[in-house]
Amino acid sequence: MGDIPWVRGLFRTTVYSDHESDLVMSVTPEIVRALPAGGQVFLPSSRGDLTSEEIKTKPIEPPDAARPRF
Repeated sequence: MGDIPWVRGLFRTTVYSDHESDLVMSVTPEIVRALPAGGQVFLPSSRGDLTSEEIKTKPIEPPDAARPRF
C-alpha cells in the first residue's frame, strides 16, 4: 500500500515504536447495473472551473449543528 501515491502517507511514520499494530480495512462491494445503450458517464474533469460564487462560503441561518462536516 505504501507504493500508491495518495495512500503512502497513511503508512509512513517518523517515530520508532517497538510494539505491533494491526491495520484493518473494510471494503463494501456494490453491484451496479450496466449503462444503457447510448448512455454517457459523467466525468468530473469534463466540467469547467468553479466560479467564484460556487467557491464562496455561505452562512447558514440559523446555524445547524447536526449538519455533517467533512
